[in-house]
Amino acid sequence: MTNPPPIMPIVAPAVVSPASAADAPRETPTDALAAPTARYNVLSLIGVVVVSMNPILGVVLAHIGFGQLRRTGERGRGLAITTLILGYGLLALTVVWAAVTVAIVIADPAAFGFAFDPASGDGTSHGFDPNDYSDSDSRTGGYSSDDYDY
Repeated sequence: MTNPPPIMPIVAPAVVSPASAADAPRETPTDALAAPTARYNVLSLIGVVVVSMNPILGVVLAHIGFGQLRRTGERGRGLAITTLILGYGLLALTVVWAAVTVAIVIADPAAFGFAFDPASGDGTSHGFDPNDYSDSDSRTGGYSSDDYDY
């Protein structure tokens, strides 16, 4: 047979009472509908929305919002940082896209309807002229089957 476990006496925890009512912790009323004390910076919020449509304006709003955050102590620092990262990233992509586009046009200007004629000395476009019907058939709407190479 096994012996039952020994019975431990139950001791009530010691109650420490505050020395006075002033030392007692004060309970703050909690209201689910109470407004938070720190609100979000409006320019940081607007900057996040605007940056996808206009990166320059978004970056400007984020920088102004950062200045306001330092002075007022509002929330929204993360929103401003997000706006700056997205804005500068989109600006960098725009610059790269423009440089690649210019490089492609410079590499083969005739593919885009631009041809420089060194004999004439001007850089005018000598590409397709929509008003030139000199070698077409007027009965077929300005174009004939001879205009296309099959």
